[in-house]
Order: sequence, then structure tokens, then C-alpha cells
Amino acid sequence: MSQVTRRVLKFCRNSRGLTLIGLWAFAPPILIQSDGQGRLEFSVGATAGQYELVSRSFSGAFPSSRPVPYYTGGALVEFMPSGSPFRVSGFGGVTSLSGEIFDIGGPFLGALVAYGGGWLGLGAGAVLVPGRASFPSDGETFPSLYLRLGDREGTFLQSDVFASSPFPGATGLIRGGVGFQRDRTSGFFGIATGRSLSFESGGVDNGGPFVELKLPLGESLDGLVAGSWFPGEQHSDWGLGVGVRYRPGSGP
Repeated sequence: MSQVTRRVLKFCRNSRGLTLIGLWAFAPPILIQSDGQGRLEFSVGATAGQYELVSRSFSGAFPSSRPVPYYTGGALVEFMPSGSPFRVSGFGGVTSLSGEIFDIGGPFLGALVAYGGGWLGLGAGAVLVPGRASFPSDGETFPSLYLRLGDREGTFLQSDVFASSPFPGATGLIRGGVGFQRDRTSGFFGIATGRSLSFESGGVDNGGPFVELKLPLGESLDGLVAGSWFPGEQHSDWGLGVGVRYRPGSGP
């Protein structure tokens, strides 16, 4: 894992009390649509991908590298109270990292409260990821962070960490880029780093491009797709997530 990523994650863990109160929303535009009307939304998804596991000698030489496949399945529930710009979300699922000794798979859980104004979006929440032993007692807790600047019904800038998503890891865990919203079609693309839901030594966190899209499939059903690619030393990192979102009723 790169030193920059380690420092960001260490800061998030050490200051999560202030961070949760202050700045979060880690919910991508693909899944956020605060229109002031009360509504409930359900999303489910799955991810497949790989990241590069590097073994180095004590001298720092680069003796070997191998790809490690991973899979996740998850669900997301979002509630937007009537007449309120706030959104309450809960998400969870299971991640599998092929039984790697350095990366332990298992369940993950998260929750967030986010504010979605016309030109500003921010919020805070937390996500519990698998640890080495029993879950949740040995899990690691990280804040989910989100910041949007720009018209939520147009084009905007966004950055987030640990987004609330039914397919975590498909696009990386630390992201920044440009988003857009056009009725029920929305997207988010840019540069990301952080591949898997584990932060043991051995992973390589090169950055790379990602894209996330939401497309209408029917009156109450939307398709979700996300993907990313990071270059590696011998093997590239990549992720692909697909899912659906259901909103009871009709309309965007």
C-alpha cells in the first residue's frame, strides 16, 4: 500500500470522531438524488476484480508479484424524508479475497447521514470492514467521507472515501473527479486508489481511472454499473461492479 494512502487512512481512523460530525457523504451521485420528496430506494450489486499482491525482500527488491481475485456482494437502503435535503443510508454485504493470508474476507457494514443542497453536498458516516479474527469485534472502522461542489442537477466536482455502495471496491476506495446528473441518468468518473476492503501490507495502491453510471431501465428500476483499472508492477488492478436500484412508485 502506498505511503500516501496509508497516511490518509491513518488520519481518518485517528480523527474519525471529528470527521463524522464534520464532513461526510461518501455516497456517489449515482446513488444520491435529494429532490426534497420523501422516498425509499433499494440497491443490490456484485463486484468481481483483482489487485496485485507484491512480495519484497528486506532490501526492498521486487522478487515476485501475483494477482489476487476478489468478489463482493452487497445491498444499500436509502431513505430521503419528505421536504428534507438529508438522506439516511445503510449498507452491507460480504467480501471474499480468495482466502489470502494477508487479506481476510468477510462481512462489511456501513451507515451514513448526508446533506444534499443545490450546490453543496457533504455528510459523514462509518463503515466496518473485516479484520483478522471474528467480526465485528476484530473489524476495522473507517469514516465514509463525501464532498460535492456544483449543481446537483448538472455537472459538479466530487471527492469521497469509502462510498456507500452495493458494490464496494469496484472503483477504488479513495476517489475524486467529475459527476453529472440528467433526470434519472447520472455518472461519476475520475481518478481513484485503494482496491480492496483490507489494508494489510502487500497490496499495491497505484491510482487509475474509474467510471460509475446509473441508467434508467423502467419506471421504478435503474441499472448500475461501475469499473476501474489501475496499472501495476507486473499485474494490473481492475474491478467491475453491476447492480440494480429499485424505487417504489414512479418518477425520477
